[in-house]
Amino acid sequence: MVDPGVTNFNVWCDVRNVGTESSGNFHVSYYASTNTIITESDYLIGTDYVSSISPFDWNDSDWLGTFPSSVPDGTYWIGWIVDSGGDVTEFDENNNKAYKSSYQLIVDVTNPPAPTISSASHPDANEWYNDGNPLFTWTTPPDTSGVDCYSYTLDQSSITTLDTECDTTENSVWYSDVSDGIWYFHVRAKNNAGNWGSADHYKVTIDTANPEGWQNFNPTDWVTDQTPDCTIGVKDVKSGLDVSTALYKYSSDGGSTWSGWTSASCTGSDGTTSYQTITADSVPFNQDSGTQNKITFRIDDAAQNTGESEGYAVKIGGEASTADAVIALAIAAGSREYDSRWDVGGDDRVTSLDALMILQAAGGVIEL
Repeated sequence: MVDPGVTNFNVWCDVRNVGTESSGNFHVSYYASTNTIITESDYLIGTDYVSSISPFDWNDSDWLGTFPSSVPDGTYWIGWIVDSGGDVTEFDENNNKAYKSSYQLIVDVTNPPAPTISSASHPDANEWYNDGNPLFTWTTPPDTSGVDCYSYTLDQSSITTLDTECDTTENSVWYSDVSDGIWYFHVRAKNNAGNWGSADHYKVTIDTANPEGWQNFNPTDWVTDQTPDCTIGVKDVKSGLDVSTALYKYSSDGGSTWSGWTSASCTGSDGTTSYQTITADSVPFNQDSGTQNKITFRIDDAAQNTGESEGYAVKIGGEASTADAVIALAIAAGSREYDSRWDVGGDDRVTSLDALMILQAAGGVIEL
């Protein structure tokens, strides 16, 4: 295998004079041919000058030089023509051509094309995935001399220039536990002639974190509407929110049982990374209580990670009064049946501590 214009090339043959007189000086020309019929129309490699050979004697022809850059990529037979200049008068002019039959020479000066990258784990470069273990595969580019190896890397630059170190002879690589963010996989090939080709680049976007930062729940004060609107803020800083997936569920028994998930509205558009507001319209608690009405929100991000808020109490009815404290104290003493509406602690029992907290709330000392 040679690199035209670069490789030092040596070719030789033995020439015998089968005539009865000295041959006189002559030339031997060496050629690269696409077939075994050697002619002067083939690609000339070089010409050697040979001194006169005595009858029935031998002499060596030897040419050494840079393989000519005019020979294009391909696979060639190496042949020669003795007395290529017609300097010697011979009784047989048809036995002056020969070729090396035991091998062919590959000429390859062209860089291999870029491989084509794909990913079974992250098939769409424009989509976010909640998988931090990307698998990359790539094609073997066509090349005259064939591909020897590949250089590759995974980083967060879209324009990385790869080095010329062989990293693998395989056509795939798997990474594990890649952190969230936008990543680029790069790969380039080296052919068997030592030429490095251009790189292909493939983007993957990874987000394994749930939407977070739940804040600003409303209403926080007492309301009289037994079917109030409830709102909360949320964000997702990587892939952004999928606003169409906003949901809520509610409980009327302090969280012991819950409704099914119900669609809610969300401000903004898909992929937004700033705070947005989820609204649950007219939540049907249908009862007055300062402790038993609760609501929870849920939403996905663009990578299908699901974020769920804590449960928030919705206080419906009149504010706590001393009468409420008396009722709670009666339940705690056992003279009145348990009623979850006076279970301030949410622990499925009403104690004197619940009654005290209701009394403090009635006096404006604390808020329930």
